[in-house]
Amino acid sequence: MPRGEAQRLATQLEASFVEIERLKPVYCYAIDQLETHAVPNLSAQSAGKWFELYLRVEDLGVQIRRGEIRHRTQQKFTYPCRHNTGTKGAVHSGLSIDDANAIYQLMETRELAKESRLTKWFMRIDGLDRDDVGQLDKRLSSCLDHFLGLRSAYYGRLEKSGKDPHEELFVLGETGADSAQKIQVLVKTSRQCSGPKRCTCKDDAEPWNDFSLKPGDPHTQPRSLNGVDSSSEPAQKKDVGVLDIKRQFGFEDNGDKGTDAASLARDAAELALRRKPRRVATSSGGGVWLPTSAKNLYNKKCEENGTKPKPHIHTVLTVKDVHMTCHPCWSLTWQMASSMDQRFGHCVISYDLHAYAKLSNALASAEYLSPNVLTSLR
Repeated sequence: MPRGEAQRLATQLEASFVEIERLKPVYCYAIDQLETHAVPNLSAQSAGKWFELYLRVEDLGVQIRRGEIRHRTQQKFTYPCRHNTGTKGAVHSGLSIDDANAIYQLMETRELAKESRLTKWFMRIDGLDRDDVGQLDKRLSSCLDHFLGLRSAYYGRLEKSGKDPHEELFVLGETGADSAQKIQVLVKTSRQCSGPKRCTCKDDAEPWNDFSLKPGDPHTQPRSLNGVDSSSEPAQKKDVGVLDIKRQFGFEDNGDKGTDAASLARDAAELALRRKPRRVATSSGGGVWLPTSAKNLYNKKCEENGTKPKPHIHTVLTVKDVHMTCHPCWSLTWQMASSMDQRFGHCVISYDLHAYAKLSNALASAEYLSPNVLTSLR
């Protein structure tokens, strides 16, 4: 390779350093703007605008790293692209980190520069790639991850699909009643500019300079996540189910949402373990320890909260006259009877889980409207 070619390569390499240093603070400020405006409770339209700016800032990072020009500019590019890592058919500046790295490798392989000069170039390229631009790239990626995890009352969730340059953001919401909810795309945002000839931006536009977003209007009633205006919901629920009672007493829903007798009996037993049992005298002068009934617990809870007990819940929790004896081979016998004011019971529990499962199946086949008994598993 003639000496003149080595000089041209060195000139392009130095020009690349100058261009990268010029764009680096611009890239940093643009990321600052994205981080500043990545706030919760944005409207769906504002979330789409944020992603539009993200794509524009990402294009700036691509220009620094690969030299691809995706937007209109008055700059004149005279240097050829020295690498093949970019998008096919894209316009290149020839002044990127990848260009600088390709020039360095070519000059090192052909021994077109002194070792000391090559070492100096290597250290500079490595510092830009890993320490300067590399850290900014990480900040941009982390900012996007943070934004996608933000919550808002004005949309359900954010989903990003595709990779550069075919990235899209979907702002999703839910419409319809709870029983028939459907996912609806509220806003869809994708990259519009793929090159200077098809770019609709102004020359050398920097949209991050005047960028601003505001959270949803606090005076506007936010749309609930199921698509129903929250202002139309009644001030008080029309009905309270057994699951609501469970939540009031501190139980969590573990995924079993059936309301069969077996599951309700297990819930009642679990509830009983949380309360101190009371002693009831028997006719023989002795006594057995029985847990406080669910009905009494409900009354006590209403007393503590200052609310009036609901009649239909009393009906659900009232213990009916029941007498059930399980086969001895199950290692578990359960007998309980109730009267108007006094209940006698005897509960013998073993640690045979198989037997307990059989009892649960037996309870499930019984036609119970509610958990008619309260057991204690110890």
